[in-house]
This record gives sequence, structure tokens and C-alpha cells, in this order.
Amino acid sequence: MPHADIMDGERWRVGDASVDATIREIAMPGARSPVRVTPKALGVLKALARQSGQVVTRQALLAEVWPETLPTDDVLTQAITQLRKAFGSGSAGPKVGRSYIETIAKSGYRLKQPVSADVGDAQVPLAPAAPETASVSGSDDILPASNVDIAATALPADVTEARPLAASRADASPPARRYVPVFAALALLALGLCALLVWGALPLWPAEARSAVPSYRLITSDQGTKWTPALSPDGARVAYAAAQADGDGSQILVQPARNAPARPLLPGSTPGTRDSDPSWSPDGRDIAFVRRAGADECAVLVAAVDVPTAVREALACDGTEKIGFDWLPDGTGLVMGASGVSQESTGLQVLDLASGALRPLEYSPAAGGVDQAPRVSPDGRWILFARNPQLGDLWRVPVEGGAAERLTRLNADLRGWSWAGSSAVVFGRRVDAEVRLYRLDLASGTLADLGLDDAQAPSTSAERGTLAFIRRQPQFGLFKVDTDAEGAVVQTRVFASAGRDNMPVISPDGRQLAFASDRAGPYELWLAELDTPDAVPVPVEGLVLEGSHAPVWSPSGREVLVAGVVAGAAEATSTALFEVDVARRRAVALDLPVGRIVQGGYADDGSLIAIAHDGRDGMDLIRFEHTESSGWRRSAQLPDVSQFHYVPGEDRVLFTRMSGDGLWQIDGSLKEASLQRLHDTRPTRRGYRAWAVAPDGATVSALAEGPHCLSGLTRWPIAKGASMPSSEICLSADRQASSSGFSIDPRSGALYVSMVVEDGMDIGLTTVPSRAKNNADSVLHVVRRLISLGKSTS
Repeated sequence: MPHADIMDGERWRVGDASVDATIREIAMPGARSPVRVTPKALGVLKALARQSGQVVTRQALLAEVWPETLPTDDVLTQAITQLRKAFGSGSAGPKVGRSYIETIAKSGYRLKQPVSADVGDAQVPLAPAAPETASVSGSDDILPASNVDIAATALPADVTEARPLAASRADASPPARRYVPVFAALALLALGLCALLVWGALPLWPAEARSAVPSYRLITSDQGTKWTPALSPDGARVAYAAAQADGDGSQILVQPARNAPARPLLPGSTPGTRDSDPSWSPDGRDIAFVRRAGADECAVLVAAVDVPTAVREALACDGTEKIGFDWLPDGTGLVMGASGVSQESTGLQVLDLASGALRPLEYSPAAGGVDQAPRVSPDGRWILFARNPQLGDLWRVPVEGGAAERLTRLNADLRGWSWAGSSAVVFGRRVDAEVRLYRLDLASGTLADLGLDDAQAPSTSAERGTLAFIRRQPQFGLFKVDTDAEGAVVQTRVFASAGRDNMPVISPDGRQLAFASDRAGPYELWLAELDTPDAVPVPVEGLVLEGSHAPVWSPSGREVLVAGVVAGAAEATSTALFEVDVARRRAVALDLPVGRIVQGGYADDGSLIAIAHDGRDGMDLIRFEHTESSGWRRSAQLPDVSQFHYVPGEDRVLFTRMSGDGLWQIDGSLKEASLQRLHDTRPTRRGYRAWAVAPDGATVSALAEGPHCLSGLTRWPIAKGASMPSSEICLSADRQASSSGFSIDPRSGALYVSMVVEDGMDIGLTTVPSRAKNNADSVLHVVRRLISLGKSTS
């Protein structure tokens, strides 16, 4: 089989490693779990595998994997390091990584292991292993040693190494005798299965599962930005928002649900307008969408799909917030989410298209929650919506109103949701540095990862059984943004990276930078010296970051607090707030008497302030004090807090909430009497992470996106009635900043921001996933496996 053919396959092998190209995972024998690598690292592996046993120059690898760019050698070095870590993750140890990829000094790299097709237990060799030679490693592949210790947290039990079945002399026996052990095993297995099912010891549905989804295909071929796809009811067409050719705004495009040319929903283009969020009427004749113009002009329009001139305004909306809606089953109106419609309402509303009247849906919205982006089920009975989707859960309510029912308890960053039939939903959820799609079966509560990397914004057609989604594979880089002597904005890339670098946080003295990145595979905390020439970031290995809240420095700058899990440990037992010793790069889990923590920070007196999910809806801000006898104990608590900044030296906390826009302040003691609202509209609840406090504690800055500036910055004074006016500056007209936040250098006032370097976006199409395999399916798989073991291998 030609090398090119095997590289195009979903699964193949390199030596003892199994490579799953669709999800970019490398599995080694004896490893606790597969290691996911970046798209660029997988590209390097493919390039080496096509010429297994031969030297591939660095120039050739850079040209193939990073075409039409000017990358530094560092990005290739990071990709090689990441691959070696993956190959060294098995029971044989880290040294195996270099036996897979050899550095040829002053030349390039060579893959030393044979490449073969992965066809289950069998292998089809493609190339012989390279002869063993003395390896001469270049200095570019040597990384500083990392002294990491994870303490005070639960570790998973050791995984027993899988060993190959030993050859048996039964192979020489008559066929009937060879099947006797198999028949006996099958009989025992059947009896055990029946007993378990009768006694109820074997649940038919596991709590979590992984659902197999057929291969998807991309149906858009242009390089532009795309978002919010919507399949027509019959699944024949898809509408989506796309950037206009001149880059000034966006428009709605409609195309067949296959790789075919798209056409604008409306003729011509209106410069400066941004059309988005298309939604098909039940009969497929109309599309409702949002049009924004300027800073706050917004309207919901309805256009006839096949009559370009038939367009009318249905509702004026608030342009500062994202708006979501869906059609009523009879097509007479729209169910509207709370955001973008009314600042006073936090619940769903119904818009009558004939009269333009807006009325609240008859149900009970939760205090402290905002219900957004409703989706009506295919049978017309239910409305699916998200409560606080930036860090919340999915709910449903009957179309006619009634009691709302909570469907998930994830407190997650949700990125789109849709019905998968009338008894299941599909939704996007941010996990580490990417967004993945999940399927939730409503009857059983089964949650299944669909196995689609970098996928979000799902849309389904119940009639055709198809699923459309956005496949977004962005690369984020860290930038220092400052102004020159003439006041012009200057962007400087801080560190080269082939991965996604975000959440940059500078130390109190401005000399060190902490940030999150998957540049070496896992989503880790990285530390870098800013005052050292040619400083190279180093990871805190063994600690995988969780959530979307940035790390927080201690006032001394010697520690960093960050939420994470132990690499390879079970999430349910290992989520914790970790204190990282910066000098030693040693992480220790803090034993706090509370549930999942997402952010923590130290007060001036050494007490701890943290945001945690404390067994109820939303998140609470909690103050902990430490005693020698009882350890950490909570001393005060404040509900409904999404992110906070502690102002050192002043013992006050600035924070945002999911229940509304604006900025609040409270004393470090968290006494309710000191609570006050400092600003009514900024930051927005949607941008709850994208704000920072100036080092002097006098001003607040927040990121914002405008019609002509993808990354803008707004500054305003914290104190009410302050004489200093607000100011705005464009950081970048063509690079979008990450919503994960930024930090301000206390010495120079420069910003450290994560911005998009590459943002490949396409629309994918696949079938609506069926329910996850249950335990009975797993038993059948075991039965088939036992039968296969009894077959002759001659």
C-alpha cells in the first residue's frame, strides 16, 4: 500500500504506536491514555512517515507543514518535542521517544520506526525500520529538566499493561478442540450476563460513553470566516454567516448541503453591517437573522429565501449583546432569548410576527441566571435553551410554558446547541484549549463525546438526519501591544508557537509571564522570564489546566494559583486549585472544603479568595482562612460571581456576574454592607473574562470588537463620578483577541494579549449521531472478540 494512501487513512501505526489521525491521538502500549498532539505536530509526523527511514530536512518540513508563512525553527522543534513525548508516554518510558524520531545534526530528522496500516489487531507493513545507528542529537532538542511534584490529590490506580497473547500449541490441534475453550467462555459469559440483567446489577446505559460518528465532510471551500450555520428543515440547504469579501462586515449565505457554490441571501452588500444567526422557518420559506450596524444598532429581520426583495424588520434589539431565537412550530412567531432583547428581562420571550408584540414565556426564570438561544424540538413540544452559556448548563421548558427542567450539571463554556431528534441534544463544550461536540440522551442521561475535534455551533435536520457544525482550528499567539513615541499601536509577537497560547498573566513585578498553552500537547501552564534575552517558556508538567479562568499570581510573585487536574487522573477525583512554586515549577493541590474551583487568589493577609461551584446553580465567591489545627475553612461567601480581581494594598475585590452586565466591588471580608455596583454596562456578561484592572487600581480596561476593529480596548475609571473620561483604542484591526483575557505590565503599561494568528473555519456535515453504545453492545463486542480468537491464524 502506498505511503500516501495510508497517511490519508483515519488510523495507522508507527512502530508500537497507534495513530488516530481524526482526533490527533497517539496511543502507546502501557500508557494511561492516548496523547493528543497539535495539528502541526501531526503534519510533521505525516511528513516523516511518508519517508520513513530517510532524512527529511528541516527546510522541507517547514515548507510542507507551515506553507505560505515565515515560521522560526522553534515551531518545528516544539512539534518534534511533542511527538517524542507522545511516543515516550508508554510503559517503556520517555527514552523511547528518541528511538522513534532521530535528530540528524545540521540537517533534519528521521523516523526510525516502520509505518503500517492499522487494521485492528493486524498490521500491514509499509516500510522497514531504519537501521539502528548512534544518535547525534542537536542542541535544539534539549529542554530544561522539570522538577514537578503533584501532592495532596487523588491519583488513578495503575493501569495494567496489555501483553500480547502467547502462541499456543493448540494451533496444531484439530479445529474442534481449539473451539472448546471459546464455547466454554461464551457459555459462562451468557450465564453471567443473564444474571446481571435479572438482578439489575448491569445498567443498560453508562453514565458516560463515547459515540461513534460517521466521517464528516467539509462543504465550504473558501478561506473566509464563517459562523452560525443553520440547516433547512428538509436538510437540503444550509445558511450561515460569512465575512464579506472586502472584510467590512458580514452577510448571510445560502448553499446546498454539499460542496457547492453559495449565494447571498440578500442581493448586494451593505458596508459596515454585520448579518448573523440565521434561523429557518418551519416551512423552509423564510430566514430570520440579526443585523448589526455601528456600536449598538441592531434589528431582527425576516427574509424570503427565494424572493431577495422580500425582507422586513421584526424587532429592534440591543446591539451590545449576542441574540438568539428560533421559530414557533406554527411559524407565527419567534421564541427569543433574554440577551439582546431587554436589559430588564432574564427569561425567554415570544415575539408575534404579525403584531410585533413581545410577551414573556410563562415559566419561572432563575434568579441570577440569563436564558439564551432557545431551540424548539422537532416535535414542537419543547424549548431547549442555555442558562448562562458562558459558564452554565442546558435546560428545557414546554413550548406553552411551565416548569423548566435542568438537563446538565456541567457549569461549562457552551458553544452552540441543537436537537438531535426529539429525545436527544447535541452541544458544543469547551474542553481545555478546544471545543468538542457532545450528545446528551434525555431519557437515560448518557453523555457521549462525538469524537469531533475543534467542532462547535451544531445545527440539525430531523427530516434528513444530518448535522452541520463549524470546524474551527485556530492558532492563538501571545502579543505585547504598546504604543511608540508618536502614539501608534505596536504589536510584537512574544513567543513562537505552533499551538494555542492564551490567558497571559504578568507577575506583580512585570518580570515573568504565566500563560496556558497546548504547544507541547497537553493544555499546560507555562512560565517565562521576560527580562532574559532569548528566554524560552517552560511548562509545569504533570498538571493539566481546566476551565477558562486565567492563572493568578500571589502578591510576592513567587506562586501562581490555577485550577487544574493531575495529568492522567480521573476528573471526578482530581479537580482542584493548585499552588505552583514558580522557581521550582512544583504544583501542590490545596485541600479546600468546597466543590469544583475555577479561580483563586491571595488577599493581603494571606487568606484565600476563590470562585467555586458550591453545590447549587451559579458560582460563589468564597473567602478561606487557614488555621494550623483545621486547615482551610470558609469565613465568608458571596453568590453569583463569574470572575474577580483582587486589588492588593486596598483589600477590595472587583468582580463581574453572569446575571447582568457591569462591574461590582466588595471589601476583602466579603461583607454585604460593602457591596456596590461601580458600572452598569461594562464589562458585559458575555465578556466576563476579557477585562483587567490597571496596576494602580484606578481604571478598568475591557476588550471589545467593533465593526472596523477586531480587537479594541476601552478604558474607564473605577470610581463613580471620576473626572477622567473613558478612552478607546484599536489594538488590531485584523486580529481577533481571545476572550480568555489579558494583563497589563505594571512597569510600562503595555498589554499582553492572546490574538488569533490563523483561524481556519469550515462548515462540516455528518449524520445525526445515534445513541451511545450501551453495556449490552459492549458485551456483544467481547463475544465477537472471543469468537475471533478461536479462528485459525494460518
